[in-house]
Amino acid sequence: MNLLVCYTPLHVLIAERLLKLGKLENFYLLYICFNESEQHRFYYKRLAEIAPFGADFLVLPHDWRDPLRLIRWRQKNKELAPNFLISGNVKHMHSRLLAFFLGIKKFKTFDDGSGNIAINGYFSDLRENKISKILFSLISPSYLYVNIIKKIDRHFSIYPDENVYSRFGVLVEKIELFEKIKNVTEQNQGAVTIYIGHAFVETGLIAGEDAERLDRILFEKFSINYFLPHPRSRNLSFFPPMRKYASKSPLIAEEFVLSLLNYGKFVRIIGVNSSALLNLAFSRGVEIINIDLKTNLDSGALTASMNARKIKCINEADLLLTDEKIYI
Repeated sequence: MNLLVCYTPLHVLIAERLLKLGKLENFYLLYICFNESEQHRFYYKRLAEIAPFGADFLVLPHDWRDPLRLIRWRQKNKELAPNFLISGNVKHMHSRLLAFFLGIKKFKTFDDGSGNIAINGYFSDLRENKISKILFSLISPSYLYVNIIKKIDRHFSIYPDENVYSRFGVLVEKIELFEKIKNVTEQNQGAVTIYIGHAFVETGLIAGEDAERLDRILFEKFSINYFLPHPRSRNLSFFPPMRKYASKSPLIAEEFVLSLLNYGKFVRIIGVNSSALLNLAFSRGVEIINIDLKTNLDSGALTASMNARKIKCINEADLLLTDEKIYI
């Protein structure tokens, strides 16, 4: 039996694909999130219904209390004895704490958005935050990230680009995220514009006032029909008028766009350095625009991947050059 740990709806989509391909079986699902949302619940329930050994959903405060909550979860599930931990993020301290509590020494991983193709990004950096480093150095150095990488049996990637884990000798297997995404119906039912939100404020990459300015510019320049807040975003949008266009659907961007395409819509998709744009970069029925926002996060690999897919990239300054509204 395996422990499958998901943190995001995209993790669920990838896990479902692995199931269909026969590369995931006999698992117990643990879905961990740090903010309660309909999207998290929706995707958890969908995968929990087919989890052979059961499932659980944990909302954690994302602070010093998290290890205590994971210990309590382990105490309530003493019968679990998984062989592998399977997750989209083993650099996350929570994944490695669970592995330590359960005595797991083998891992399988899959992409956590575009982070796994950011050659100089989060997953390629063997360092970890100070608290995590001190904790694992004390309880078991073998669970430090630099050592866990050596125990990854296989990594599944949804991108054709070079994966950072291949640089550490990990076997990387390419998979397609969707099998129907290139078989959409003819686009003869009108056009819509979708803005995919971000969580840069929550991750500390930009300030709230910068997020407000960005959303205001996009609101003023584009005729937006749907706003899809990021699953981790607590504020939806810092620009109140944008909130009126927030989708009520629990579907994340990839499946929301696919549903519109299958209905015959032509879709313009606007995102801000979003990996969802890569996941939606197929040829027919969509126009994709990336707003290249300069932050302290290295987005060079992401930009290169978007250029390779012929995704149009514009920056905030370019949007300010015209006073005209940009229609689809």
